[in-house]
Amino acid sequence: MNPLLSRLQPYPFERLRQLFASVTPNPPPNLRVGLTCRMAERRP
Repeated sequence: MNPLLSRLQPYPFERLRQLFASVTPNPPPNLRVGLTCRMAERRP
């Protein structure tokens, strides 16, 4: 085998996955626009 293989850096996305392992994502935002039909029916 090539002796220089041991000097290779880990794959960039593998390193990024390790960095983000302890991060908890925010919940997704509520993206509704306007009123739903049922909400509109309830409005006076």
